[in-house]
Amino acid sequence: MKFRTFVVFLSLVLPGRLALPAAFAADAPVPSAGPAAAAAPAAPAAIPSVGFRNKDRWCVIGDSITHSGTYHEWIELYYLTRLPGAAIDVFNCGISGDRAAGGLQRLNWDILSKQPTVASIMFGMNDVERDLYKDVPATPEVLEKRRAALASYQQNQRDLVAALQKAGVRVILITPSIFDQTAEMAAPKQTGVNDALGECAAFVQKLGAETGCAVIDFYGPMNRFTQARQAKDPKFTMVGPDRIHPGPAGHLALAYLFLQAQGASADVARLSIDAGTAKVVSAVRSTASNVRAQGPGLAFTWSERALPFPIDPDCLPALDWVPVNAQLNQEVLQIAKLKPGRYVLSIDGVEIKTYTADELASGVNLAEETKTPEYQQAIEVLHLMNQRTKLVSTMLRSLAHVEHQSAPDLAHPITLEQMKPYLERRLERFKINPPAASTLREVERYGTIKIHEAESVAESTRLVEQARRVATPRPHEFALMPAAN
Repeated sequence: MKFRTFVVFLSLVLPGRLALPAAFAADAPVPSAGPAAAAAPAAPAAIPSVGFRNKDRWCVIGDSITHSGTYHEWIELYYLTRLPGAAIDVFNCGISGDRAAGGLQRLNWDILSKQPTVASIMFGMNDVERDLYKDVPATPEVLEKRRAALASYQQNQRDLVAALQKAGVRVILITPSIFDQTAEMAAPKQTGVNDALGECAAFVQKLGAETGCAVIDFYGPMNRFTQARQAKDPKFTMVGPDRIHPGPAGHLALAYLFLQAQGASADVARLSIDAGTAKVVSAVRSTASNVRAQGPGLAFTWSERALPFPIDPDCLPALDWVPVNAQLNQEVLQIAKLKPGRYVLSIDGVEIKTYTADELASGVNLAEETKTPEYQQAIEVLHLMNQRTKLVSTMLRSLAHVEHQSAPDLAHPITLEQMKPYLERRLERFKINPPAASTLREVERYGTIKIHEAESVAESTRLVEQARRVATPRPHEFALMPAAN
């Protein structure tokens, strides 16, 4: 097949692993990651064919939702913990306030300079010119400006894809995340912005089919799910109080959609043991050894080839929106033929939880147990990645943001001395037209962080390398003993 376009939206009507989760179907109940999830069929333990390959260099191109966001961190974390030996280098190439034209303008110095093998593009939120949408009837002049903004977006998206493909980069197109124009909140609704983003989303899918790019749909599932939830709770939103930027939980939901579109495996590892014979029945992405009866209980060594997917506490609301654990995070232990009763599971001598023999016979998902040494190891990886994400966003992307806006035609690499006259002129303009406080702050602190640019790059690299080392799985000693009462 010449054009392999993978679109989550289409999976509403297609069977198989890419089926859209029920949570994102209008008026559908939110699925739970309950006991039934443990019986899900095993999926191949390999990097999916759409998207990433081992040793890929992924540039994540976008606006503030990428610049200051974490959806790409969650995707990177999935691969770090699920395929520890697969090195995928991820580069945040988002710039706050940017649009497709800006991505094209900074292509050489900010994107191709990183020698990407694959790049994703998510623009639209700024391209639609949100200021053209007021909660009053639009004049013919405003309507024409809206049409022109969409036409500009489409042409620049085409040109950006063409330039990346000419450079030999595989391209993933992402439909824009939503502008929540319907939630009951203080920010102006600006009705029509989200409809314009819907037009952007439709164009992205068309462009993907025309150019052979993979397409991942954020807009459609987010829009449907938001409408369904707001029918019951008008104040519900997947984004923040500005109607634009997803919070931590929203970014985890976006990462889920991305990974689902890739057909990402649910399996961390699976182990099934027959307690009656002390034999391993099956082991997926793992091996078990030294299985033995231990009095009325059972003991064994389990060597898994991956870590569970850790969930930051700030992201827990996302688990009510998307079935992350059920479809992406299954570390299943199944023990058959235990005598009836309750059993305490210990790992490396640490008590984890008490289960009934029936629960263990059905299979329990240990990825949801935060006390396990495997989960604690995964949390270490998460903390390192959080540090790297914050460093890149507040330091390196801040530098790129100021350089892109203040000196777009200046050849890179740029020195502080070269930037000084551009910054001075910009600060003078700010006296006449005051910018947002965040923009002024970035320009004013540019010199302070520019002198540490090389150190920041080195520290970012160090944090990723340390995360990869920490993500290396280790064997653990498991024991199941009858509970005291």
